[in-house]
Amino acid sequence: MPITRDYRKQHEKILELIDELSEYLSEERLKSGAHEARSILSRLSGALKVHLAMEDNSLYPRLLASKDEQIRSTAKQFIEEIGDIASAFNDYLHRWPKAASIENNPVEFINESKEFFRKLGSRIQREDDILYPLLERAQAT
Repeated sequence: MPITRDYRKQHEKILELIDELSEYLSEERLKSGAHEARSILSRLSGALKVHLAMEDNSLYPRLLASKDEQIRSTAKQFIEEIGDIASAFNDYLHRWPKAASIENNPVEFINESKEFFRKLGSRIQREDDILYPLLERAQAT
């Protein structure tokens, strides 16, 4: 069983939640669905926080301990970038603490959500394509 299985499953769940929330990203839909959108955002927050904690506590220490310089340097690069994603998500989350904040500024919520989802989706794709194969390689050696 690949060591990355759980991380990849978490990515799938995060992407599912992004898709679910994306269905609300229109002014019309948010007029009646801001509470549902905020609820989905809360679930996304929980899933993302668990995922980031698992990476911080297990994935990155394992990669940084590798004897392979490419694995260590790639892990360091991803660690530097993850701070940006985590910080951006925290900022985004704090701007939308309640359904009312979404209802009062739907266009901003839509634009910020789309931008953050684009960044997060790109990050997930890079982890799946670059980082996790390195972890699998490190496990095999």
